[in-house]
Amino acid sequence: MTDNASKAPRRVLVTGDVVRDHYLYEGRKRRSGSTIRLGTQQRAIPGGAALLCDLLKKVAAHAEETAAAEVKKRAEALAKANAAADAEERVSEFRFEVNFGLQLSKCKKAMPNGYCLLRPFPAERASKQQVWRMSDALGFDAAQQSYLDHTMVNDEMLAAAHDIIVLDDASLYFGRWPSRSAWPRCLYQATDTVPDWLVLKLSSPVTSGDLWHTLLTGEAQGMTRPAKDERQEVPLLRRAVAIVSINDLRVERIHVTRALSWERAALDLVHELRESPRLERLRHCRFVVVAFDTDGALLAGFPDEGEPQFRLVFDPARLERDFNRSLEGQLFGLQTCLTASVVAHLPQLPGDSNDVTLSSLEPAVKSGLCAMRRLLATGHGPVKPTGDPGFPMDVISEEILRADHPWSYGTVEVTTTASSTDAWTIVAGGSAPGPSPAPLWGLARRVALLGLDELRQTPYQQFGKLFSIQRSEIESLRSLRRLLTQYQADTKADKPLSIAVFGPPGSGKSFCVKQLAEAAFAEQVPFLEFNLSQFSDPDQLNGALHQVRDKALEGQLPFVFWDEFDSRKLHWLQYLLAPMQDGSFQEGQITHPVGKSVFVFAGGTSFRFQDFGKPPEELLEPGKEDDLFKWEQNYKACKGLDFKSRLAGYLDVFGPNPRDPDDVTFPVRRALLLRVHLKKFGKDRLVIDPGLLSAFLEILEYRHGARSLEKIAEQLRLASRTGEFWRSDLPARSQLDMHVNANDFLTIVERAP
Repeated sequence: MTDNASKAPRRVLVTGDVVRDHYLYEGRKRRSGSTIRLGTQQRAIPGGAALLCDLLKKVAAHAEETAAAEVKKRAEALAKANAAADAEERVSEFRFEVNFGLQLSKCKKAMPNGYCLLRPFPAERASKQQVWRMSDALGFDAAQQSYLDHTMVNDEMLAAAHDIIVLDDASLYFGRWPSRSAWPRCLYQATDTVPDWLVLKLSSPVTSGDLWHTLLTGEAQGMTRPAKDERQEVPLLRRAVAIVSINDLRVERIHVTRALSWERAALDLVHELRESPRLERLRHCRFVVVAFDTDGALLAGFPDEGEPQFRLVFDPARLERDFNRSLEGQLFGLQTCLTASVVAHLPQLPGDSNDVTLSSLEPAVKSGLCAMRRLLATGHGPVKPTGDPGFPMDVISEEILRADHPWSYGTVEVTTTASSTDAWTIVAGGSAPGPSPAPLWGLARRVALLGLDELRQTPYQQFGKLFSIQRSEIESLRSLRRLLTQYQADTKADKPLSIAVFGPPGSGKSFCVKQLAEAAFAEQVPFLEFNLSQFSDPDQLNGALHQVRDKALEGQLPFVFWDEFDSRKLHWLQYLLAPMQDGSFQEGQITHPVGKSVFVFAGGTSFRFQDFGKPPEELLEPGKEDDLFKWEQNYKACKGLDFKSRLAGYLDVFGPNPRDPDDVTFPVRRALLLRVHLKKFGKDRLVIDPGLLSAFLEILEYRHGARSLEKIAEQLRLASRTGEFWRSDLPARSQLDMHVNANDFLTIVERAP
């Protein structure tokens, strides 16, 4: 409606569902005569659309103050009239004023009351400082009236022209036809102007009710809104930005995998947004923003012509709900923070939505995600005997407007090519195009030298000292941790949970399992390790099972690592089936229960789960039919299929060597392992000979996998006196040749100046 060059503030109208939020802050004063100063307090504030409006007013006021100070600073520093004018013009793009479409004082009959209990929680894990967060949502009362009538609205504002209209549709009563008095008039009446932007804050069930029928059709209970000019003939939804939580979308019975990998979540959601009939109405919007709690968001663009576009904003170090779980307690108002950020940034964008790209919305979404985290971190303020707790308007508005947020997010375009979705990874997006993608040498060097901060655009998973950037490995690790935590919480479990780990020798299977166990179980768990290739008879296996049983009888949850379980041509599988399936083992005439425990089986002959049970390649050659038949018969006799059917999950460990020609991440895996073994953690800078670093990353093969890399790094670290690593610290050629091809390794070292 207005031109971006105009210096007049952009006008924003907010309307929608309103509630009255009652916050009960639990104190420690249990009797009236107690000297404890922290007493119980109660606050009631307008929520829903009213809270969103108040937050936007605070953001606008803060932006105006900041802008005025910046203009003055620039004018004084430069002392040039044209510079000050330029600054003033830049500021005008961010100025906006906010109006509310309701009269709160007259909405009491229609406002439901929501109640929640807030208690002191640590500001951060193990922090002594406490803030107010919600411990229990107590629910709502019954509203006295189920709609907003004409006596409760601000007719002047609803009929006035606005650049941005914000509708907070909480699926309460605002979206019903009897509440149409609270709708902006341009939705169902002929008006002189229409907004540049329509922002829709949605809750489940999304896109339902009379309001959405009107938005989609331009009809309101049989009436068609006449258009006064060509601009009004364009459906309002073509100017709409819909904002919704993934949790509200999942109520629509769509399939979006929870917290396995960013790639999996993004691909699932893109498929549903493109194909699901339940989300068909959302596809009428110009843009859709779907928040994965505070950890990321998917941005979808549906242009008038051409294919939809999708971009993912993500926290590289976390997945959905990870940040929320890192803090105790929860809060209402997260989507309000995200919506306020989007609205606050819209005045900086072109008024024609067709001129706006998905990437131009990213700053608004990133600021909104940071504002959501700031709300969780701040809570309703610090817990102290004096002062009034409440929604932290000032803190949130500052976070929305600041340029340097404490949390960083990566962005990537999400593929929509069906043939590439299963193999698509975010980390491989930086590799060179072509049939044989180039390994990520540059990223690997930066990670080795500077640490995890260099993975700003790369999702990674950290469990203790275990790092993974491979999508399939991350998904397996997250799935297994979920299995382990659910199994630990199952009080009725009396049989072992069985999982398998595959990988080449030296890939770090035992290391991965130990780090995963520590990540899944906060308390220390007994870790028992048995190498079945060293057993000679079943009595030795029974002895091992007795050790497991003893730990279970002590009330512990033993973590049992069965290494080389596939040795002796799968001989031991027949003895492991009963403990896996029945939770017991036979010793003479006595049957012993194993008890609640975790069995981890590490393979020595198959490097991947999909290869276990497949005959060797040489048996598939012509003329080997008899040998192949014998192998298949032995596999069946040794209960190989029965063993696989009893597994609850598996993990393929990649290790430092390339898995196949398409493995572009192996240099980064090597870089992460190198930092661990050289004792460089966090932001510690690694000072190392450039040629030496190249050799660690580029050598064709480590003879014994991760063990070889560890041994070379360990000898290097012990030889260094300064904490810096140079080629002169390398071990003798003969020792080096035990773990790599020494000639090739040293050639790479010498290649660098």
